[in-house]
Amino acid sequence: MSFRSAIQRRVFYIDIRTVLRLLVLSWIAPSIATAQGHVGAGPVTEACSVQDNKAFQRRLAPGHEITARFISKPLPNDGADKMKKYFIYSRILGRYASRQLYNYSLRRCSFGPEVAASFDLHFELYSVGNNVHNECSLSYCARLFSSFLESMVIDKASFASTVDAITKSIRDTDSAHLRNFRLGVPRAAREAYRHIYRSGTQERTFIEISADDFHAVTLEEFVGWFSAQQGFLRSDSRSSAPPQQLGSAGTPSSNEAISCEASPKLNVNELNIDHDGWGQNALILIKDGFKESGLSGITNRELRALCPPSEVAPDDERWQEMASKISCIRETVNQDRWLVLFSKKEAQAATASDMRRYADTIVQALREDKCVRPNTQVLLAIFSRQK
Repeated sequence: MSFRSAIQRRVFYIDIRTVLRLLVLSWIAPSIATAQGHVGAGPVTEACSVQDNKAFQRRLAPGHEITARFISKPLPNDGADKMKKYFIYSRILGRYASRQLYNYSLRRCSFGPEVAASFDLHFELYSVGNNVHNECSLSYCARLFSSFLESMVIDKASFASTVDAITKSIRDTDSAHLRNFRLGVPRAAREAYRHIYRSGTQERTFIEISADDFHAVTLEEFVGWFSAQQGFLRSDSRSSAPPQQLGSAGTPSSNEAISCEASPKLNVNELNIDHDGWGQNALILIKDGFKESGLSGITNRELRALCPPSEVAPDDERWQEMASKISCIRETVNQDRWLVLFSKKEAQAATASDMRRYADTIVQALREDKCVRPNTQVLLAIFSRQK
């Protein structure tokens, strides 16, 4: 083949790709424009629903989120090894597929993936620049995503770059507190969870996954797993679903019946952890400390004073001191909702003895509360090894 012929063939291929991308854009643009024009135009129609989607269901969350429903989850009696592989494969799939869809949709559909300890794979649709989303554009992007997954092929180079990106993000969390003091809190909490959940449980298996675990995955074994999940999407029956999927909500529902009672015998349980605390001397972890996002999700009035968006302390010196020194984040580990209280400032980090006093004050407030959830626990995680 002559050099000129090779150039001509390359130009022909480029032109074909350009034409195909323009066709995709011409198909996408009207639907996105219609979806964006639907804001405030009246009630959401069936076209704006994720209900009739083979791959996804709408997640019960404030944002524009969907949960994968085509992936076969581990069974209750499956061992830790199978659960571990599921978590790893799901995270690779989430990052790989969302990035590929972003390019395929000409940057219209930008999903951020999240794998949860509940075995759910969630995707949040991000509004970027002028590309502002609502329920209609979520429905559209979910349908496009479902269709794309049916024919998606795993590319070796993209697979390798996906694994590299995941391992880098995991390793970055170990040093995040050196850049921003508060970024170390989730990593410190994760270390505390390792001492809370028993070995072999799905929570502990999820928490202990490391960067090296991702590098151990081969392209062949991942493609084999994904092909099995892809088989459901390619099947003719739209009513069938992976056997473990039915009824999965993707997150604990905020509308569930919340039973509560007085808890006069509640105590502080200590965890002594032989590790540095990523900037924290100690953490206070309250299981079932909240029932939903937002201030209204924290039922105890005193605890609400310690958590954003409002940090107005009661007229009590103890709580005023606490509000000046500590704050909280909300985390969900499978079905457990944890309120994690931490030191706000590195220069004035609360000592372990300070955090013990604060934990005692919190327990006293919860003992006096007439509505505490039955499974509530207050744990003080003390990091005994400081850098």
